[in-house]
Amino acid sequence: MPSKIIYNCEVINAGYYVTSADLLGETGEQLTESQLRFEVNGHKIGIKSLLKVGRKIHIEFEETRALSLLNFDVKKFVNEFYYPKLI
Repeated sequence: MPSKIIYNCEVINAGYYVTSADLLGETGEQLTESQLRFEVNGHKIGIKSLLKVGRKIHIEFEETRALSLLNFDVKKFVNEFYYPKLI
């Protein structure tokens, strides 16, 4: 498993989203796309592309509302967001 995950966020046409992640670790070169699964609140996040460079794996996520960082809960009066979890 990776020793560190860095999430990358961007402003895209749909809003402010987590668009990709960089996985760093000793075993990074051994992981394949079929071994990687990301979820947000139990919803699987699709992987658009995967690029391996040394010990680093760069993953581009498919655009989905679950990756939005602007989800305002009116009842709680707070902005709620969740980063994808590597399962």
